[in-house]
Amino acid sequence: EVIVPTRRVEYSFPAVSTDGQSLAVWARPTATDHARVMLVALRQPQAEPEWLDIPATPSPGPLHWTRDGKHLVYTREQESPLPPDCWADADWLP
Repeated sequence: EVIVPTRRVEYSFPAVSTDGQSLAVWARPTATDHARVMLVALRQPQAEPEWLDIPATPSPGPLHWTRDGKHLVYTREQESPLPPDCWADADWLP
């Protein structure tokens, strides 16, 4: 069964929610685009994927659901200036 759109998109780091209802995946529509997080409702195959409000990145990292399935934890490359969702040790900052 196809659960993500079949267009030419590069997908990486898929993660199924703990309740099995959703799939989060980094999606890059073309090789020159930055990756964004797409959320797919697994129990609603006709539903359109939802693009999450997570900044796009050229180098995505793993996606992980919290145990309650309500939040995603992710890593991605940081570009200067550092975005508001970035946590960093003050000694590391340039």
